[in-house]
Amino acid sequence: MVLEHKSLLRDYLTELAAEYADPRGVAAQIHIMIEGAMVTSSLLGAEATRQARDGICAVLAAAEGSRGK
Repeated sequence: MVLEHKSLLRDYLTELAAEYADPRGVAAQIHIMIEGAMVTSSLLGAEATRQARDGICAVLAAAEGSRGK
């Protein structure tokens, strides 16, 4: 069940990133940050989610140049 959930999340993120040149790559990076934030939040609390948000923004900004290619 856990693997299915993670796979569905990765698929959903890939759909959301469809407009980028490498939607699977963008989704994979974001997925890793989401997973890391969930684990790290037990140690850092909300700070982990803020850091993940900043990382995701950086991934999207880097991928922005590849939109529509």
